[in-house]
Amino acid sequence: MYFSYIHSYLNYANIAWASTYPTSFQRILLKQKHAARIVYNKDKLSHSKPLLRNLNALNVYQINIYQHLGFMHRFNNDETPKVFNDIIKRPEHRYPTSFSGLNFTLKPYSLNSTKYSISFRGPKLWNDIPNKQEKEIKSSLLFQKKMKSKLLDNENETDYF
Repeated sequence: MYFSYIHSYLNYANIAWASTYPTSFQRILLKQKHAARIVYNKDKLSHSKPLLRNLNALNVYQINIYQHLGFMHRFNNDETPKVFNDIIKRPEHRYPTSFSGLNFTLKPYSLNSTKYSISFRGPKLWNDIPNKQEKEIKSSLLFQKKMKSKLLDNENETDYF
């Protein structure tokens, strides 16, 4: 019930509409937690984080991170349209460094709101969250599975915002 009526709406194009200040969709998170309590028939004083974890569901913040990481994995494996090659770049060094292999450069941002754009946030999350072995995974399905379990194990949902 939860995945068909709630999660599908939160997941649809989250990378676009949730790429904004975390406070902008705080009310959506509250509604998501409320829906989890309804599914388990709990009162409003019960904690919803374990309920979402029992459902194996990401909250709205984690969904956004998950979608950014999935996009960056596809970009890293050259599975995205070439138009993104102009906005996301690898470091340009003449010598190999530990940073240049699997990471991306961060574009400078002038406005505070642009730090939530895919051109800045995607590379930042890619550089911070997956380790070297996870970045080298070729299978999108296996990568997504690893990232979902990593995000579910994280205690604080706003760590990467």
